[in-house]
Amino acid sequence: MTVDEQLREMVKACGLPVRGSYRNAEVCMILGFSRATFCRLIDAWQPDDNGNPVVPYSLKSYMLRQERRVSWDELAAFLERNDTWERRYGMQDERQLSLL
Repeated sequence: MTVDEQLREMVKACGLPVRGSYRNAEVCMILGFSRATFCRLIDAWQPDDNGNPVVPYSLKSYMLRQERRVSWDELAAFLERNDTWERRYGMQDERQLSLL
């Protein structure tokens, strides 16, 4: 199952339509977070030199009409970045190969 398919199933399970972005309460429902956790995740987001998040468990959000929103692409990227197996065993940095 791809990340996109997984996210579609998660959104469907919450009874929400597939859209380009979601409000903070919807993101909390989709990912199973509390409002406080959501706030911590968006506060932790900060890009590196390549535009990738420095902290993998952070969420990039934006404001639209006085409301914080997270895009579909960011939700999918968040799920991919935070895959348990990848975080434990995957290559985090190409420089790790030189250590072997």
